[in-house]
Amino acid sequence: MVRAFRQSRLTAAGVFAAAAVLTILVWIRDRGLPVHIPLIASVLLLLLGVFAGLLAARLVADSCNTKLLGLLHVELDPDAFLRQYAEIPGRLRPDSREQLVACAYLADGYAAKGDFDAALAALSPLEQAGLAGDAALRGLYLQDLCAYRLGKGDRAGAAQALEELEGLAAGCGEKQARLAQNLSGTAALLRARLTCLRGRAVDRAWLEQQLWQAPFRLRRLDIQQILAQDALRCLGPEQAAPLLARLRDEGGKTWYAAWAREQLGQPGK
Repeated sequence: MVRAFRQSRLTAAGVFAAAAVLTILVWIRDRGLPVHIPLIASVLLLLLGVFAGLLAARLVADSCNTKLLGLLHVELDPDAFLRQYAEIPGRLRPDSREQLVACAYLADGYAAKGDFDAALAALSPLEQAGLAGDAALRGLYLQDLCAYRLGKGDRAGAAQALEELEGLAAGCGEKQARLAQNLSGTAALLRARLTCLRGRAVDRAWLEQQLWQAPFRLRRLDIQQILAQDALRCLGPEQAAPLLARLRDEGGKTWYAAWAREQLGQPGK
């Protein structure tokens, strides 16, 4: 992520420059000594400078990336996030792991806005990057692909991606047990949404349990919407109204809040 942010690039350049200045000072100080002494010291200083510069730049880049992601996941403001993040993937090395992850972050921003076509277009296929065998990246790609297709109402396409995701989770070995658990949990939520879109009853007790265990706000909103959709279908508008009001109030500037307002007959508020 170092290349993606001006602050991280400046940090690396500053540390490299400091190492170069120190190297020059070593030669000035040791000019009366045998040449191998300042030479060895210079090599060590330059290596240390490169290592320290890259480490500091990565820390700064991670901090900048986390701050931008906070606009989406904490502030729930996808428009503000997209304005600042849209150029980030293009600054990274093409077809690198970092670029693929950044593309997934960008796609999440479009999805939170409700623009699922743009979200699908932002996803970068793993085959092109030669990383199709990376189970973690494959899982991320498939869960995003399924979620965005569900958002569009493409039940057939979503079901196909979901089957691949469930197969990937089942195929993870003991060394990837944590990954398998995470993928299975995500797949179960996607399966619940697909079930709801098909007009079938969902396990509300299980979803409510998942709601309180959700690790981030966008997932909570997703679960709340499934519960609200199910309540509208099974219980009627009056019973669903409290769920919709909560989704409206907690949804920030995401499409979840706009959808809830529409169901409550409050468009544009």
